[in-house]
Amino acid sequence: MQYEVEHNDTVAIVTLTGSVTIEHAAELKELLNRVLTEATEVVVNMGNITHLDLAGIQLFCAACRSAEGGGTRLLPKLTGSEVIPSALMEAGFNRQDTCAEQRCETCFWKGDVS
Repeated sequence: MQYEVEHNDTVAIVTLTGSVTIEHAAELKELLNRVLTEATEVVVNMGNITHLDLAGIQLFCAACRSAEGGGTRLLPKLTGSEVIPSALMEAGFNRQDTCAEQRCETCFWKGDVS
């Protein structure tokens, strides 16, 4: 997994590239925790992810709950990704209007920013 973080006033744009899997879980967790404290809105560009496993999916869900609890908006940019929809289906994460666990107002995986 490679990443790039750009800051624009109160917005952070995180661009992820490559494999977002259990092997990168600690690094991804640290990255998400850091950017959620540095900005009031975080956009995660996921269009260049080549592989996403359950550990990666769960980390984004946890980050979504943390963001909402801390007053930060965490928004995915899924445009261009063919990997994400199939990874979500395989993991049983059907896109819904609300978080499956009812912990967030909306599901992270539902709200694509184009």
